[in-house]
Amino acid sequence: NKLLFYYKDLEGHEDNSCKRVKSVVKNLNKYAENLKKFDTKLMLLIAPDKFHVYKQYLHKKKKENKLFDCIRSSKIKFEFINSDILLKNAVKNGVKEVYQFDDTHWTSKAIKILFDKSIFFKNLNKKNENIN
Repeated sequence: NKLLFYYKDLEGHEDNSCKRVKSVVKNLNKYAENLKKFDTKLMLLIAPDKFHVYKQYLHKKKKENKLFDCIRSSKIKFEFINSDILLKNAVKNGVKEVYQFDDTHWTSKAIKILFDKSIFFKNLNKKNENIN
């Protein structure tokens, strides 16, 4: 019943206005538009920190990490993998050891969840099946 966290994950986040995130999304949209010329999709997968995934089970409330919500509320022209939602749902459904117990890195279970559930990877697998 113990989880170890990286202390920086517990400090909270300063950009609750989404100002910086919106600026980055704007630039990513430009890249995505340019990549379309080459029949290439820009994909964004952000690794949520351990606290963000497990916070619903903890007693102390800290500043929320609004990064994922800021991106989801933006008009995006690229594929965004909702890694935070996928991992939170896995934990909620009883998956243990999504992160290394004493580390900030994902376990192979988390990688499999993201690979199996991601629309991008499903589409990539379909394309590869059609090639063979």
